[in-house]
Amino acid sequence: RLCFDKCKRAHQHTHTRLDVCACCVCVCCVCVALMHEHTTASMCKRTRVPVKLAAFLLLLGLPSSQGACSGCLSHLTLRVVFFEDQPHCGNVAETLDTQLHCNSKAAADPRCFDPDLWRKGWSCMFFQRVREKLGFKVTVLTPANFSNFNPSESLWTNAVGEVGRGNADLSPGYFFETSIRRETCHFTRVIKPVLLKFITSRTVVAAGFSVMTIFAPFRGSVWAVLAAFILSCGFCLWLVERPRLTRAKDRGGHGLLVSCWDSLFGYLSSSVTHQARTWPGRIIVIGFGFFIYVMAASYTASLVTFLQSRDQETRRVRDIDDLLTKNLAVCTHGSLHNTLRASFPSMEVRFPAVEGFPVPDGECAAAVLDEIAWLANTNCSRISVGDPVGTLPASWPVGRSAAGSLEGNISAVIAEFQEDGSFAAAWSAGLRRLYAPVTEEACARAREDSALDLKDLSGVFVISSCFLVAGLVLFAYRECQGARSNEPDFDCGAPIHAHIQLVLDRLEKQAVALAALSPAAQEQCGA
Repeated sequence: RLCFDKCKRAHQHTHTRLDVCACCVCVCCVCVALMHEHTTASMCKRTRVPVKLAAFLLLLGLPSSQGACSGCLSHLTLRVVFFEDQPHCGNVAETLDTQLHCNSKAAADPRCFDPDLWRKGWSCMFFQRVREKLGFKVTVLTPANFSNFNPSESLWTNAVGEVGRGNADLSPGYFFETSIRRETCHFTRVIKPVLLKFITSRTVVAAGFSVMTIFAPFRGSVWAVLAAFILSCGFCLWLVERPRLTRAKDRGGHGLLVSCWDSLFGYLSSSVTHQARTWPGRIIVIGFGFFIYVMAASYTASLVTFLQSRDQETRRVRDIDDLLTKNLAVCTHGSLHNTLRASFPSMEVRFPAVEGFPVPDGECAAAVLDEIAWLANTNCSRISVGDPVGTLPASWPVGRSAAGSLEGNISAVIAEFQEDGSFAAAWSAGLRRLYAPVTEEACARAREDSALDLKDLSGVFVISSCFLVAGLVLFAYRECQGARSNEPDFDCGAPIHAHIQLVLDRLEKQAVALAALSPAAQEQCGA
């Protein structure tokens, strides 16, 4: 027992693994029992030594053949703290359409306090299995009924404080066993050691010179559709303006080629170079001008973004030793602040946000996060470098008044589920379901996906096409109206004698019409 107490104190102050220390103590105790002068070989056959050894292992929270008792805590009613924090724990009644507001005193839903509904997330699922195994009853507590909620601290720290003040007996979750928290309450067997990752901004190597870089802002499909639309606008403008062209060659293939050239030049110069003389032509010009305006702005913005993502080199520290050498600051969560200060006294530690991801920025050159928070916030702009900064045990806080048999039995159940692999399976499934791994290949694809595609630019193509179609419809309508008229249309491309003959024909028709009028009407028309 003396060896056990020393081992436990060493574990609390130096984070020494209890199971390693316990194995050494057990071997020592067995050797002493077997080698003691008053111990005979027949004593080893008695049941007292194996029973005492099994009880000793169970007390330490190690796997044993006896395992945890089943239903032995059915006489207890535990006050258990729950709060929404995916992927650790959640209420199954909480959905996108149904908000329970379990953290609000004024708006908490009654379903927040139903212990059978807290089954979402691996911590809650694991707790329900422990509850079924040991048989205890549960009274649910949430941040809505905390006695002393500190808004400057995280929900995790507030939950530990509630357990430590004796207002709760237990809280299932992924709680870091920091030195300050150990002074507040007891903890169960370590569920999983937590790696602390060193996070910094990703360095992007500057790309070499490439002529094709100017085409990178748009995908190949966009360039193909863009070229077809420019040529279509040139053809449509030539078609609707053709009756007003004075030169015969402009009314043929030469005029079509010049119109397409004007469309291409207008797009490259961000201005419409056509001089429309008809209303159908003016409508098409408006749509083409809108197309040029939006496409030019989109290309410029996308090109700037693409060049920055490829050619901007971000300063990055290599590891924590490099950070200390350069005397730079690091950001972290509030619960890890004191732990880092104790491990690295010369380091400047900041925690700009209690909840959320502390992003390395102008104030912080790097961040220290636990592996779950890193998985939840990883992206292509950040990277984990160097070796892990350290490890912290993660377990459930237990109130001092409820410690003893409760702590030992829960630790035994945890060990049992760790042995059969059920906890590891639930842990891995939760990670895969919520967090997709971000690989170098995925980041490379993301940089390529920054180019605009047809889906991004579909709006400008549709709107501009509507103007083009409207101009063609108006042109077709006017052509039909001109074909129905008795008077021939004035053709600017015809020879001069044809023009003169057309004028003479119109004058003759007017003279015949005047002759048919009465004398009074002729005098009036003459006036």
